[in-house]
Amino acid sequence: MELLGRDHLQIAKERITPHELRELREVVTLNRRSAETQQRQQWSESDAAFHRVIAGATHDPLLASTIATTTRAQRWVFDLAAGRTQSLLLTYAEQHAAILKAIQEGEPEAAAQAMQAHLEWALAHSKQEVRRRLGIDAVE
Repeated sequence: MELLGRDHLQIAKERITPHELRELREVVTLNRRSAETQQRQQWSESDAAFHRVIAGATHDPLLASTIATTTRAQRWVFDLAAGRTQSLLLTYAEQHAAILKAIQEGEPEAAAQAMQAHLEWALAHSKQEVRRRLGIDAVE
């Protein structure tokens, strides 16, 4: 299921307020800084905030609520699965920055593609890490 797809990112780009855009930039900066300093809790919070701010920028209360609930419910999975090495945190931070850049440049299609790649990469890595921790061979 694609919660933040092209249409949502188009709406976010059109409706994002200067305050929300500033907040998104701050979250991306904090996410990057947290990755660089390996502040895992702060990184996790800024990761969730990144997705919540974009959903909030759509001004669609149902989508914003869904994303907030989803990020809370998934946090333990990402905390477990990511292993949270510095290189992994930096990869996520770079992906967030690419999504922000596309939003700022008014490119919803590029933002949607970057978001889709980010979510697919996160899911694949999470599955791989869970298998590793459980001692299961990588079988799809």
